[in-house]
Amino acid sequence: MKPKVYIETTVVSYFVARPSRDLLVAGHQEATRELWPSLFTVYDTYVSALVFEEAARGDTAQASSRLAAIKPFRMLDIDEEARTLAAKILSEKGMPQ
Repeated sequence: MKPKVYIETTVVSYFVARPSRDLLVAGHQEATRELWPSLFTVYDTYVSALVFEEAARGDTAQASSRLAAIKPFRMLDIDEEARTLAAKILSEKGMPQ
């Protein structure tokens, strides 16, 4: 049985984004691109419906690339409590009190 890994939107964004001039971000992008192929052989990979929704937003070409990248991942359903928490995290730019 493979270990399970949940991929959130930032990770897929690093994978498909144009190379950044910011050295820290560029490092994250490179590490993600190196890791990506092993995700499918080493892990059972998952995304949530929220990740799918977030990946579909923004620049049309980038959104298409993000959606194509996560297409092979298993999708986890989310409930209303998870949606509410996600909205709070996004609006408060971090974990709510």
